[in-house]
Amino acid sequence: MPSAIVRPALIALSMTLAAACSTSGGVTPTSAVSSPAQANQTIFSNAFFPDTPKITNPYLPYIPGTEYIIHGKVNKQPEKEVQFVGFTTRKIAGVKCTIVHDRVWVNNILEERTEDYYAQDFYGNVWYFGESETSFHPRRHKDSWLAGVHGASPGIMMEAEPRVGDQYYQEHAPKAHAEDQARILTLTTNVHTPFGNFFGNVLETDEFSKFEPGVRSHKYYEPGYGEMEEHVVRGGPEILKLTGVVVKKR
Repeated sequence: MPSAIVRPALIALSMTLAAACSTSGGVTPTSAVSSPAQANQTIFSNAFFPDTPKITNPYLPYIPGTEYIIHGKVNKQPEKEVQFVGFTTRKIAGVKCTIVHDRVWVNNILEERTEDYYAQDFYGNVWYFGESETSFHPRRHKDSWLAGVHGASPGIMMEAEPRVGDQYYQEHAPKAHAEDQARILTLTTNVHTPFGNFFGNVLETDEFSKFEPGVRSHKYYEPGYGEMEEHVVRGGPEILKLTGVVVKKR
């Protein structure tokens, strides 16, 4: 296992990975590339990932059996979201990924059911390898995609060592209209949720996509817990807050 933390070359790396995905679904190493966000460089390879997936990044600790319960409003209607970190895995682009099952209800009507696929590399970076979605409402529809298929490549969902000003692709699947990006605004803000109030250590991101130019959202992450709040600051109104965490046994 590598001993030093290597922070990914973010924007340029995410764009380059599409060319590295083979027709068989594997990812081959790419040459080192630089990023406008940072001077550090790295090489992506599925050899950077353990055979047994574990996601322990403090800002996004997806531990199997953990269920996150989220409540809020979208267009003044009550919304509920439940994310469950499953016990099974799926191999995507040569990497074993943790499956997070996500369900969304609006006005107590199920509108979306999704499987999201994540993996953490040896250095602590959490990568997003795609999603399989079933949507029951046109407003929520977003094409499914998998890294290594139709030119799609994984993106960074959370860095091992986030720094203010870092900007990166969270997904790169142009054919699925999935090119979300994030920029780190601060590591020291506060957040207030029904689950708890947290002060001084909260990471805040600004998220956006060229496919939704009129929409921007801010997300807040507390170390040890993960995402606490999502607030659509432009193109909303929508706000979601963590209300509970349940740990289930296999």
